Amino acid sequence: MTIRCIDIETTGIDPAKDAVVQIASVDVLREGGITNRQETLVKPGIAVPPEASAVHHLIDADVAGAPLLERVIDRFKGADAYVCLLYTSD
Repeated sequence: MTIRCIDIETTGIDPAKDAVVQIASVDVLREGGITNRQETLVKPGIAVPPEASAVHHLIDADVAGAPLLERVIDRFKGADAYVCLLYTSD
């Protein structure tokens, strides 16, 4: 069984208007190890607001040349289970 832990950085917390700027993951092995480390910046298609930059330290210049999410999301698929942590400053 593959358990993939995913970390996603975004432009905000509203899925109707915000977008992904970075996605990373690791797979946790049954015996306790970690494998398949992946990470990529993502071009969000909208400006990165200062409030979001204050959390993840990414700015528009960092993601200007990054690929769109549609071009990279498939490499993060394929696990049996996914784990993520939702963090908001609210």
